[in-house]
Amino acid sequence: LLRVTAAPAATPAGSLLCAIVDVYDCSESACTETTSEAVGVPDLIRVDGDKKVVVALDREFGSVSSPIESEKRENASTTVRARQGDRSHVLVADDQSGDATLTVTDLKLTIVAYGECSP
Repeated sequence: LLRVTAAPAATPAGSLLCAIVDVYDCSESACTETTSEAVGVPDLIRVDGDKKVVVALDREFGSVSSPIESEKRENASTTVRARQGDRSHVLVADDQSGDATLTVTDLKLTIVAYGECSP
C-alpha cells in the first residue's frame, strides 16, 4: 500500500478517499483478523462532505452511500459518523499522517478496521 498524506487541517474533510487495509471482527470476547468481504465492509470509501455521504467504492457494493450524520474536526483529526441500515460507522482520520480507524457496529457486530485516507 502506498503511503499517503492527508491535507493540512485547513482543508475541508469534504473529500477524503480512504483505503481500509486491516480488518478485525471484535464481536466475540477477543478480536480476530478477518477480511473486509467476510464482514461486509468496503476496502475503498469516499467521504463526500459536499453531498453529506460516505460512498463504498468497491464494485460489489455498487456505489452504495450512507448519509453523514456528523462530521467534526478537532485536535488534528477528522471524525465522520454515518449509518447504513442498522450499522453505525465511525471514521477517524489523522489530518497529518492520514492514518485512519473505521468502526462498524450494530447490535451483534463490532468491526474495527485500519487504513489510510487522503484528500
